Amino acid sequence: MSAQTQEKSVRFQQAMVDVRDRGMSIREAAAKWEVKKTSLHNRVIGKVEYDRRSGPSSILTKAEESRLADWLMEVAQRGFGLTKDDLLDAVKKLVEADKRKTPFVNNRPGNRWYRSFMKRNPSVRLRSARPLEKKRAKISSRDLDQWFSGYEKFIHDHGLANCPAQIWNCDESGFDLQGRAGKILGPSAAKEKPYRVLTGTKEHITVLPCFNACGQWMPPYILFVGKRIPKTYNPLDGGVSGSVYSVTEKGYMDTPTFYMWFANHFIPQLPPQRPVVLLVDSHESHIDLETFELAKKNNIHIFALLKNATHLVQPADVGLFGAMKQTWYKHVRIYNQQNPNTDITKKNFCSIFKSTWEEVMRPSILVDAFRKSGIFPLDRSKITDDQVKPSLVYNTSSVSTTSPTSATAVSPSSIPTSSNSEPPTSTVLTAASRETNPSGTASSSQTSSVPCDPKKSAFDALENTLQTPTKSKYRRRVEEGYDLPGSPIFMAWKQLYELEATPSTSSYSSVYQTTSHQVSPVLDNILVYPSTSDHTKKAKNKISVPNFMTGEASMKILLDEKLKKSRELAEKQKRLREREEKKEVEEKENGGKENVKETKQNKCKTEGC
Repeated sequence: MSAQTQEKSVRFQQAMVDVRDRGMSIREAAAKWEVKKTSLHNRVIGKVEYDRRSGPSSILTKAEESRLADWLMEVAQRGFGLTKDDLLDAVKKLVEADKRKTPFVNNRPGNRWYRSFMKRNPSVRLRSARPLEKKRAKISSRDLDQWFSGYEKFIHDHGLANCPAQIWNCDESGFDLQGRAGKILGPSAAKEKPYRVLTGTKEHITVLPCFNACGQWMPPYILFVGKRIPKTYNPLDGGVSGSVYSVTEKGYMDTPTFYMWFANHFIPQLPPQRPVVLLVDSHESHIDLETFELAKKNNIHIFALLKNATHLVQPADVGLFGAMKQTWYKHVRIYNQQNPNTDITKKNFCSIFKSTWEEVMRPSILVDAFRKSGIFPLDRSKITDDQVKPSLVYNTSSVSTTSPTSATAVSPSSIPTSSNSEPPTSTVLTAASRETNPSGTASSSQTSSVPCDPKKSAFDALENTLQTPTKSKYRRRVEEGYDLPGSPIFMAWKQLYELEATPSTSSYSSVYQTTSHQVSPVLDNILVYPSTSDHTKKAKNKISVPNFMTGEASMKILLDEKLKKSRELAEKQKRLREREEKKEVEEKENGGKENVKETKQNKCKTEGC
């Protein structure tokens, strides 16, 4: 509900309180609260609800639509967002389970209802979703709290809390050479979607930027796919000054390549201030014991970001790569338009990528990347609970299959009252509770006290004379807001249909009983949330290296691992030598037997056996 509509509803309610409790006439109350006299009269006699908007009544109550909106938002925040069809199917299940009469074809809302629902609930809108791996979705607030606690202790212990120039971050990302098709401006009358020509190849090139918390950066480190360094050209021609490149078989960072970058590019480019901390991706960053020893020798600490949470705490992921990819695709598009017959390859990649680098690697963007991830200034609250809500699906102790806000009635304190005095308890608007027995039908005590509605009887009698296609046509017309000119039967059906949908009461007490806050008990069975079973895979017994990767504990673990691998390799080589020696002995024995047999055969031939 918009602020203007909500304010108008409050004025109507205040006017109704004046009429009911203070004996004011409808004309005086309408003039006092600046509302229409006829509209106030209709609300006072109970013809319409105090917060009713103009137009036909909605199929769902306001509270039910609010629950639907909350459900859509909650499921989306948990990483399992729903589509338009899912929403319409849920409404169909509700009205059919509740046996409500609707103008919808097959009880399923159409596009008109969907657009109206979205307009009535502006907190929900159709959005593009980002893919999230399951292992990342499992990151919880507790995981983040533990990591930030350890990182904060590390920063303070090494005196880096106020030294942004000594806090560095590096990460790699791939750039494809074809760009993206994207959206373009084209002829609106064309039936087919327009084409966008993509030059280049499907090859990717990896770039590793490195920058610190005060906005300083090092020239990029670029990885090309290949087995040998090209001799006929220099891939760095026209690129960012000071860039370095390597060639790997798959074009990705590996352990030897990372050591080369660390020893020959990172350390020489560092300012003289020490100590320095380098934030890297988890424990699988292709870093070995030799790299740790070199870092320790140069007073450089390597600290691992929270595993599987780099989309939350990795500055490059949070604030740099998104802008860099968009800018890269823009420059690819410009280059393709200017050079439609020339592909982008590793030969000219650096010269084209230079414009992207210079446009994005601005101090403001780099500093903001550290700030958004909560790394510097250190701020755990930068990562909100909504960002880790997908973990609720995998945390069985906190998963609920019902709405987190499943109240079915309005609290008296939530209804605004007159500013001058507080009305009696009997004047408070409350929600009429809906009760049904397990079979879904009204109890005998309820049905015996409810008189037959003549409007409903007349409507049912008319509907029974119509065929199903005709009834569907009439309901579709009402849903779409059209009439059938020249059809008296349709006009009579429409009047009875609207009369049946309009509440009919004549007492003042009905002013304070509204159905707008009713919620069907069926809704709780329909609005379900994703959850997992209690069965979980048994965790592998894997040695975990502390986040402070160049600390004494980490060095000891890695040294033990290295010694273990050396012993395993020595044992393997020993078994291989034993097998080879055994094979040689067997060959000698077999060779001796063959010689004896051959000697006997020759002797037999000589003696004429």
